[in-house]
Amino acid sequence: MVQLKLVEDTDQRLVYKMGALAMLCHMSLCTLIAAVVSFSLTLFLRHYIGIFAFVFVAFPGLVLVTCGFFGCANARQFTFSFDRTEGGAAGSFVAAAGGARVCRSLSEIRLIHIERESGSGGLFGGEAPSFAAAVLFADGHRCRLEGGVSITGSGRGPDHLQAAAEKIRAFLNLPQQNIPLLSINRAAKEQQSAADAAQAEAGLSRWLACQGIAPRLEPPLANYEWVEPPLGPVRLPAAFGLLGSLPLGGLGGGGVIAGQALGPAQGGGPRWARPPGMSLDPGLGPVVMGRPQPQAQPQPRAIQVVVPEGMVGQVMTVMAPDGAQITVTVPADMRPGDPMTIQY
Repeated sequence: MVQLKLVEDTDQRLVYKMGALAMLCHMSLCTLIAAVVSFSLTLFLRHYIGIFAFVFVAFPGLVLVTCGFFGCANARQFTFSFDRTEGGAAGSFVAAAGGARVCRSLSEIRLIHIERESGSGGLFGGEAPSFAAAVLFADGHRCRLEGGVSITGSGRGPDHLQAAAEKIRAFLNLPQQNIPLLSINRAAKEQQSAADAAQAEAGLSRWLACQGIAPRLEPPLANYEWVEPPLGPVRLPAAFGLLGSLPLGGLGGGGVIAGQALGPAQGGGPRWARPPGMSLDPGLGPVVMGRPQPQAQPQPRAIQVVVPEGMVGQVMTVMAPDGAQITVTVPADMRPGDPMTIQY
């Protein structure tokens, strides 16, 4: 069973690995099936179509078997480490396979989530969705914690994957309050990967040289299709018109996340450039523009004093019972000894 295994768990380091055995078994099985099917069909069809059986069956089967051998030769163990002792004060995240490494600062991680990748049909018209834990960085790139073979499952994914994501969230002390579930369409993913020509060419070169599958960063998404949105004050990347930071608590009945209107359950609905009532600051993310609550006007207070001798028409200072000093001018039409009411 393909599994993300915990190999080190301390206050300063958290390390997971995905062994090469799963990919070796997977590619060996595919190679064996391709060899058996192509050989059997070639023997059967050569009595009916002659040499064309070798052209249309044997040659494609040979190509598949060759790819299977290349797949076995490229199998590598993947390790994913979250280390507070390396990479400066912030610590570092390192994904390594063989001699290839991807290194980012822990301070760049914005979210840990589960990605559910929908299949494109499979060989027999159906395919179970695959799941992978992934970390989302401040620039919108994502690193999937997988090692060449997908983890299949249903619902929100296998329990061990949920437990691993929760442990990573606790280790990084991220502000999210849950492990969100993101839906990835495989066709859209392949289209985005094809757009990154340099990365695709480098991957093909490593594959043909049998240097192993290298960990890589997935390109930013144009839209986040949340099946279960993140809860809490999560600061999402602002790339591709997405929102920077947004308090997401209490969105069970629908809301707006990352520039996308969410429905009550699946997060469907029209896309908005930004939510109404919010303005986007490139440096700070969205700023909620609210209307100040009108404050109740304080009720005026009054005291009564007696006009002293010689102060008619003059300015005098009166001490209120609460300690406030009030300066007033005594009207000229008043007489000494008359009561005078002062409001303040």
